[in-house]
Amino acid sequence: MITTHDSLTVIAAAVAAFAIILLGIAIRRARHARRAAYYVTRRHSQDTANRQFLWSILLLLIAAGVFIASRIIPQEPRPGDPAIPAEPAVYTTPDVFIVATILSTPEPAPTSEQPQSGQLPGVDASLAPPTPADALPADTVEPRPPAQSPSPEPSPLSPEATAVITDVPLAAQTETATPAPAAGNKYFVLRAIAGGIDLSGLPVNPSLQFDAGVPSIYVFFDFQNVPAGRRLRHNWFRDGGSVYFESLPWERSGSGNAAIDWSPPNGFDAGVYEVRVFLDDQLQFVANFEVK
Repeated sequence: MITTHDSLTVIAAAVAAFAIILLGIAIRRARHARRAAYYVTRRHSQDTANRQFLWSILLLLIAAGVFIASRIIPQEPRPGDPAIPAEPAVYTTPDVFIVATILSTPEPAPTSEQPQSGQLPGVDASLAPPTPADALPADTVEPRPPAQSPSPEPSPLSPEATAVITDVPLAAQTETATPAPAAGNKYFVLRAIAGGIDLSGLPVNPSLQFDAGVPSIYVFFDFQNVPAGRRLRHNWFRDGGSVYFESLPWERSGSGNAAIDWSPPNGFDAGVYEVRVFLDDQLQFVANFEVK
């Protein structure tokens, strides 16, 4: 027979095991987020790992609460367990001593007088025993009730559990990520990444992978209805660290296509690159490529 105590213990163990498995999955995903090549992939993996961390900690708290509840609930008797005999009640009664005085009365002389009402013939009224109203009969003594000790009641437990959530940092980064803008604030759309540009301003051999030492890399994008007086900002990162930044006024109107570029003094070193393009402080898009 499975009692409530056993059922709660099994449930607590199952929830704790699932929470530990989920915690292991979250740790693996956080490690994967550090090694991801692209910013979007790293951000998505890290958000998923954080949610899994929270769920695992919550499940561990639930398992602890169920286990403590199983300890509080009194255990039910199992079939076959010897019954505990109840202790017999002990009643104590005071000792009652009844003292009877026996008086010897002489035999009276025979007389012709009639005895009075309520008097035995031949017994002197002065020597008669007391009436029942004057004596305390033994039947009127009530036994003392047994002393009962109050049964102790278990005091309810109120455990307190604290959880410490370890924040796993993102891959090495030197700048706080800017949230993606709303659809109404996006004026630039990524078009292509290339290592060259032709005379008409179009990309030459667009790609996402380039050879180490390439002198320049261009990021092409389309623009539309950009408000006047804004500034174009682009920040270049290599392996999570900022390596180049530029800010220049936006002087074009209407719609069309444009490009930004960077030419390091000794060409591009090998690594994973990320380019964040802003209009003032509003992030427009992120371009990722790799140099081998």
